[in-house]
Amino acid sequence: MNKIEPIWTQKHLDESAEKLYEMFSKAIDQDPQIGFSMVLREFCILQCTVLQLQEAFKENHSVSSGAFQNSHQAVELYQQVEAAIKTQGSSFSKRLEKLES
Repeated sequence: MNKIEPIWTQKHLDESAEKLYEMFSKAIDQDPQIGFSMVLREFCILQCTVLQLQEAFKENHSVSSGAFQNSHQAVELYQQVEAAIKTQGSSFSKRLEKLES
């Protein structure tokens, strides 16, 4: 799936929030105890979701940082190998020149 545009645009967020507001408002009007219980449960779920997302973002950052370090180390090793090959090639070329003269 090639996702380019965000799903949670401001318009979608506003529409979803309005639906939730209407649902909770209606429940509170019908039975305040049950309505407030629903709101409290939703709040608790949201709190736990925030904690879950914080943990995921922290882990993702750690993994991304590790991948960056590995990539950086691979580039450094490649540069060292490339320099060694160039030096060996130059030395080999100079030896051939001496043999030919």
